[in-house]
Amino acid sequence: TRMLYQLEYSERQIGKTSVGSKVVVSWRFAIQLQGQQQQHECTLTWSYFSGKQSIKLDGTEVYFNCIKGASVLDQKIRDEDSQIEIQVLGLRTKPSNAVTHKFQSYEILINQKPFSS
Repeated sequence: TRMLYQLEYSERQIGKTSVGSKVVVSWRFAIQLQGQQQQHECTLTWSYFSGKQSIKLDGTEVYFNCIKGASVLDQKIRDEDSQIEIQVLGLRTKPSNAVTHKFQSYEILINQKPFSS
């Protein structure tokens, strides 16, 4: 049985010309399998201005795309070594009807289990 552990979540708004023009989101988690624990980090960098989207897993870029004007990100990646599937979800702006204290613009699913739960 695999056990998933949340270790850390961070979201930083950065950008050279405008602070909110780029976001870097990081999720750190651990997987316990057969008595061994593996730690991983998934990082999303999304430039709203240029449309560049980059996903790194443990420091290695596993996805890159450039879609100017994109407001939604839904990308699955698979790490064969640890046999995990990660789905990275992002929404550039919150829906107008979202409950602001509960709504998250960024989330990952690890083997279909939400990181935030």
